[in-house]
Amino acid sequence: MCHFAVLRQHQVETQAGWYCSGTHMVRPEQDLRFYSAEYGPALLPAGSRLQTVLEREGVEDSALLSADGKPLPLTPILAIGSNAGPEQLGRKFPIDLFPAGVVVPVIQCVLQDFDVVYAPLISSYGSATATLEHSPGTSVAVFITYLTPLLQQRMHETEGAYNLCKLTDVQLLEGVSLQHHTDGEQPVQVQSTVYQYNHQHGTLHMPFTNPGRSPVALAEIQAHGRQFPALSQVQMQAALKAALRQVTEDELPGHGGAAHQLLAASITHHTEGGMQQQHSEDLDGWIMTNLTQHSLRRARVQALTKAAEPFKYSSCEVMMVIGTALSTSVK
Repeated sequence: MCHFAVLRQHQVETQAGWYCSGTHMVRPEQDLRFYSAEYGPALLPAGSRLQTVLEREGVEDSALLSADGKPLPLTPILAIGSNAGPEQLGRKFPIDLFPAGVVVPVIQCVLQDFDVVYAPLISSYGSATATLEHSPGTSVAVFITYLTPLLQQRMHETEGAYNLCKLTDVQLLEGVSLQHHTDGEQPVQVQSTVYQYNHQHGTLHMPFTNPGRSPVALAEIQAHGRQFPALSQVQMQAALKAALRQVTEDELPGHGGAAHQLLAASITHHTEGGMQQQHSEDLDGWIMTNLTQHSLRRARVQALTKAAEPFKYSSCEVMMVIGTALSTSVK
């Protein structure tokens, strides 16, 4: 239902399997009220499992307390993709920038009438990234990260190409998984306003030249009542490779035929070992060029932005524009 990301360097021991790339994941008590109802003073109740782990891991009080010993305010910001994961949090809050350690409460939620879809972006670390799109009738599994002011500032710095948005009139069911919500379990609370990073150009629509083109949902993220076609990260990388194979400058591919068959081709599985291995090697090469050839990656991103459509939710206020579509997402 929820966990804390306690970020420290050179962790040796693991607990409950929550360990990834230098990030220690701690599952607290199931009762969320001590930090969802009162975001500050009740965050570290005496004798709590979190307090015990912080002391054991040597995380300093300054990670959650101000200089005068008062709890720092925590702001809820949606994490719809990798921002809820330990590896990404470790990348964004490295120990060299935060030697005192970092604590990020991460709470599982269900967001109604939205879906998590692909943005028109290939990140500087090679991933096809996520954004949010309005999808009436869909309920999607998301997370909230609660960030102190210092962590908010750092998170903003890592969200190039995205806008910080304030979404109102939403139904965000906090502290419940999608499955438990479907089974009738009640959330800890329902929020109608939340902050969210959404891509500046909106949502990638595919196939590029098809009049019936559509947003593409992330298959790895669970949803009920999903309206959009869904691809896994690997499938999306294959789809982008097929669509952008001719891109050398900031323009879309010239041949619509390949793009028209994009989604169908991307989910074709080769059963013969040689074909599958060749497909994998080709895709690895595609990803590697995005990691190593920055000008080419930017040209591909520029092409994707031309296949994007604006975010379709009307009750959205842009609070901050962060960088441009070609900014580096994580530094």
